[in-house]
Amino acid sequence: MQEKDRERRHKLLHQLFDGYGATADFPGTMFIDDLMDMYPEAKVVLNQRKSGQVWADSIRNSLAFFGSKTYLFIAYLIQTDRLHYQMHQVAYKVLEKKFDLGRGAVYTAEYYDKHNRWVRDEAANRGKEVLEFQAEQGWKPLCEFLGKPLPPADVPFPHLNDQRAITLLKMMLVIRGLLAWSALGAALYGGMILTRRYFFR
Repeated sequence: MQEKDRERRHKLLHQLFDGYGATADFPGTMFIDDLMDMYPEAKVVLNQRKSGQVWADSIRNSLAFFGSKTYLFIAYLIQTDRLHYQMHQVAYKVLEKKFDLGRGAVYTAEYYDKHNRWVRDEAANRGKEVLEFQAEQGWKPLCEFLGKPLPPADVPFPHLNDQRAITLLKMMLVIRGLLAWSALGAALYGGMILTRRYFFR
């Protein structure tokens, strides 16, 4: 995200994305212009919510937690979680600059609208068609756009409860972080007891 040199950035992105048939969500959304250049035959599907405000409300109630100071404190002793927090901070800074947003304005309707406009513009600059898709539309427009056959009539369009999944993930990471702090506290307490027993008796 912080690599300014296009050629070096593309080399890094090839290491992440080569071999996959598709990418969705973060981190792919950070590099849509790069990915269109790297994989010119790839199709672009722009997922839509009913409004930017609906998206902003949803994201603030889910993923925004992972960029909060609360998450940093709880997760600080777990290296991967600490890096996860730092990754979010870098993404915020990059997006705020890219879309001329105020500080803390990434999870807003303004960002949603600017991001979608950017995707449309980048695709248009490359002569690429974009499917603007809402999950409620089901299989037909997606399959037609991708040139794939419709699945059998008894195969429902997948529907995941993202809110429930994110809540479960938050609970797991919070519990892991608190257990790490508890283990540290127990180790310090044990060390204090042993020090008093053997050095101050």
